[in-house]
Amino acid sequence: PVAIYSKTMPAHAADGSEFENAIMQFILDKQDPFVKIHLLPSLNSRIHRSFIRSQGGLNRAMLKELHDRQGIKAVMVINIAQYDKIQERTRIVEKTGIYREAYTTEQGEMTHRDRAVKYTEYSSANRVTLSLNYQLIATYNGEVLLSQRLNSTDRSDMHYAVFEGGDVKNLYPTTTRNGNHFIDERNYASLQKLLTAQKQLTPLEKLREKVFVDLSGTIADALVNFNPER
Repeated sequence: PVAIYSKTMPAHAADGSEFENAIMQFILDKQDPFVKIHLLPSLNSRIHRSFIRSQGGLNRAMLKELHDRQGIKAVMVINIAQYDKIQERTRIVEKTGIYREAYTTEQGEMTHRDRAVKYTEYSSANRVTLSLNYQLIATYNGEVLLSQRLNSTDRSDMHYAVFEGGDVKNLYPTTTRNGNHFIDERNYASLQKLLTAQKQLTPLEKLREKVFVDLSGTIADALVNFNPER
């Protein structure tokens, strides 16, 4: 039997509970007959409140009580070093482009005319980062059986352009020299990609779920593979 104790995520208590539940579910999904898992707050709320001393050391008396009275063989202590959910403010930049239109002259020749136009670029990002270290500690003698530092980040980037002055295929970016704008044919393809790029970000909750699945799976694998009773 193993108890899980996860220190609170600063300003994200609900997410901390979600992460604990994710770890439990991954371990349960392993269907390993040798591993019985409990959340420490549900197992013994008094021990949970007293488990970690104010300066961060383990309370050996509580470890012993978990061992002797409740049959817990080890406690997995998860320390959250960093947890960020960041939604960047959308950056809006107005730019000058060249709109190139083809036409036929009176003499029947094909040519084009260029005119300066404005278009707008938008960019933003969502990012979730979780860094932690965990220890699997034997309740009998306080020995650290497993210890590992883990980090996972998932992000979604958005960068697109909007032009409403005509056919976007006729829009070219520009370079500036001496205050004048000149057509930039070399970066035409890059601007065209921005004009058709996705305009939505993956929600923070989806990114969080991916990060939690990544780290929960790693922790569950380490615990099950370590099992000394196998």
